[in-house]
Amino acid sequence: MAGTDIGGAVDCVPSWYEQVIGQLAGKTGLQVAELSSHSKHRCVVQARRAVCYLAVCHAALPARQVALHLGVHPSTVLRSAAAGERALNQLGCTPSDLLPAGPRQT
Repeated sequence: MAGTDIGGAVDCVPSWYEQVIGQLAGKTGLQVAELSSHSKHRCVVQARRAVCYLAVCHAALPARQVALHLGVHPSTVLRSAAAGERALNQLGCTPSDLLPAGPRQT
């Protein structure tokens, strides 16, 4: 799926984001809308941290693009990614549980 143009860079996040956030919602019992909200509930915050970790550290997506989809500042994505591995473990998930198989589609 072709991405959209954001500030001169192709946005490759939407299809990846939809897949991962859907998987994470299924594993945690949360709704996709909750993960995309600004909720401060612990389980929602942990799940968002996990998304940031997977996006930045495993899928090598730019924090700026991830931030646009989460509605946060890129520095928030980077801080969340730093805490995301622990959050993912606390949720009882591994990257292979959530990441799409095969090469990343752009």
